[in-house]
Amino acid sequence: MRLFKVILLILLFVCSTIFFIQNMETLSRPMSLHFDPLPSFAQDALKPSHLAWQGEGVPLYLVILVSFACGTLFAAFFFLLEHIRHAWFRGAKKRQHRALARERDRLAGDLAKAGERESLLEADLAKARERESQLEDDLAKAREQLRTAANGGFPPAGPAEE
Repeated sequence: MRLFKVILLILLFVCSTIFFIQNMETLSRPMSLHFDPLPSFAQDALKPSHLAWQGEGVPLYLVILVSFACGTLFAAFFFLLEHIRHAWFRGAKKRQHRALARERDRLAGDLAKAGERESLLEADLAKARERESQLEDDLAKAREQLRTAANGGFPPAGPAEE
């Protein structure tokens, strides 16, 4: 893409050089610039107009070159402003990215802690279930012993009554 731009700039320079060389006689004629901000009907009422300006005769090619230079400086100024704006925008996005990365890392740490807590809770739950089954077995044994003691030390003959 850069090569294409360079080729276009060289082509533009060559064409403008050819234009100036071929039209040197026409472009060398003096040109007189006139500026009067008041409309023609107001000029009659405000004689002499102090706002009117009449320039000296300058060659047309000089007007074209000065206009081109002013346009170039104007465009460069706006490109500089745009570059500064984009730099500020990139900086804001980098700050936002860093903040989001910090939040992501904090949430990843919280998730890891939650995973550790979950595994500890699962281990505690497994122990509680084991203890529950042990207590149920102990309760069943105690009921069996109670029925045996109620029958005078003999095991009951029928199904267990609860």
